[in-house]
Amino acid sequence: MKRNTYIVIFILLAIFALNYDIPSRAEYKRDHPEYTKLTSRTLGMGGATVAWIDDGSSIFHNPAGLGRITNLTISHSHSRLHFPGEIDNLDQLDADPTSFIIPLNSLAFGYPIGSAGNGWVLQGELGYDYRTRNDESIPEEHLWGLGPVESVQGAGFHLLPWNYLGFAHRKSDYIYVSSDDLPDGVTWRRSGEGYTGGIQQAIIPGINFGYVYDQMDYDYQPHRGDIEAERSKSNITGWCVRPTGWLTIARDTENVEWKEWPSADVTSQIRNMWGIELKVGPWLDFRWGSYDGHPTNGWSYHIGPWRSDSAWVDGFMDEMVEGYESEMKDYHPTGFDLG
Repeated sequence: MKRNTYIVIFILLAIFALNYDIPSRAEYKRDHPEYTKLTSRTLGMGGATVAWIDDGSSIFHNPAGLGRITNLTISHSHSRLHFPGEIDNLDQLDADPTSFIIPLNSLAFGYPIGSAGNGWVLQGELGYDYRTRNDESIPEEHLWGLGPVESVQGAGFHLLPWNYLGFAHRKSDYIYVSSDDLPDGVTWRRSGEGYTGGIQQAIIPGINFGYVYDQMDYDYQPHRGDIEAERSKSNITGWCVRPTGWLTIARDTENVEWKEWPSADVTSQIRNMWGIELKVGPWLDFRWGSYDGHPTNGWSYHIGPWRSDSAWVDGFMDEMVEGYESEMKDYHPTGFDLG
């Protein structure tokens, strides 16, 4: 009885800490759509991932999580909820994060030390398209692409007791064209390259700490207005508590900064994410949380090595697309992880 009392007190304190002093949400930057990294399982947890993520989507959220993977793993996520505008089937916000992870073994002892792999975010005509809209809800731009517009190569390792570390190299290529029905020429192109590094550390059994540093450098061709290039930096710290095997509570805080050239103007914002996962037996999980003030929820079921996920986030579309109707503002990805 005493042990159960301690567990309840621990859970209540953890939930209070996750929700304490969360500032109001910030506006999102339209040229860097955040939803491309919102895989289905992690979105259900409000995007709070860096201290616990342990599946194929680790390559997008924290490559240190790749150190936890010991089997060949395929992971995929896809948006099922689309948003037609005045031009049918051309006003859809979509992203398809997909990864293929291979375990690494010690040649001398056959001991798994981590994993390495590739990730792709399909977006554009193969993954549908992305439009921004003005105040009159008229399409202004069309993201066009016939292949991966973002690719990631990464590896994660379990080299120290209770410690995982990882790194990843990223490249992206976004081509924006005019808003006509057919793409008749490139308006501007943004190409980027950068890297991500991360750690996951168990402080004591049941309490994990995570950290991710991400940096990307972008070039615009031709220059978009006065912007010739841009650098984004992100520092994410996160905590995860698991007082029992059936409960996970996580919170992340991200400080993201953009610097533009040649003006050297700097803008920044802080985002807060938290989430809770509740396991109901060996086959079913339920999740809910908050992605920087936007309520999220999700669930998944397990059949052997197969896990299928689904998640929703509320009040997101009006920030990703300027002037979008308020009744069309949810984002709903589904996905799977096989490993």
